[in-house]
Amino acid sequence: MQLNKDLKFIFSVENFLSAPELFELQDNLLKLDYVHLNREDEENTHYGFGCNLNPNENKIKELVKKVKKTFHPHTDLKISQSRAHLRYNNNKPLPHADYGYYAFLLYVKGESLFNNGTGFYTDEGNLYHHIGFKENTALFFNANKIFHTTLQSFGESTARYCVNIFYEIE
Repeated sequence: MQLNKDLKFIFSVENFLSAPELFELQDNLLKLDYVHLNREDEENTHYGFGCNLNPNENKIKELVKKVKKTFHPHTDLKISQSRAHLRYNNNKPLPHADYGYYAFLLYVKGESLFNNGTGFYTDEGNLYHHIGFKENTALFFNANKIFHTTLQSFGESTARYCVNIFYEIE
């Protein structure tokens, strides 16, 4: 499928990585030096911790190849940012768009709870689609067109580890 930057789309794939690949990624994410991400500015608010990942590093390079093969095999996308996140926002929903980007999100480690997942909003601000948290589920969506947020503030939830890769929309 050819990507269309003007469309709203959300793709999800369960069991994205093999069991050994997932275990290795989980182990690696637990060893990273995360920094506090809580910040408030006019465009976005973040709660949690993050660590930038080098997409050219061998451990991440294979993941990047798999993302391309699965979600955009016919389109060469430029990576803007890749990072690991440890999120636990049980305060309030923080719907936002990531302007100018397609987003890849991989649920890496956490409890399989609905509210550990991600919610997506209509242009009118109504929650219309949600994907509960299940380890090793990959999402790819047009983050430029779709407001989204963690669902952790909606009810029972715990901390979750994810990998985010943002691709520039040209």
